[in-house]
Amino acid sequence: PQQKQFDLKVTGHFERLAMSKCQIASGDKLWCGTCHNPHPSTGKADPNQPCRTCHSAKQSHGGPDCQSCHMPKAPTPEAGHSIFTDHWIR
Repeated sequence: PQQKQFDLKVTGHFERLAMSKCQIASGDKLWCGTCHNPHPSTGKADPNQPCRTCHSAKQSHGGPDCQSCHMPKAPTPEAGHSIFTDHWIR
């Protein structure tokens, strides 16, 4: 499938997250630990669960996970051979 092109500039994940409607609507309660388990020994959770605290499953667009569309991955020319997950949730 053809992917949408996003204006992606590699900065800190925090700065990108701060521009997200979800982060703004959360009243600054959405933070790294909302999605990234700070205690990995407790196991992996459903990656869509953080999204479902505000968005219902009915709002799903049919993909296996929210992040594949709303937080796209892209190569980063200024960072060498690496892939960047854009934390500006759209």
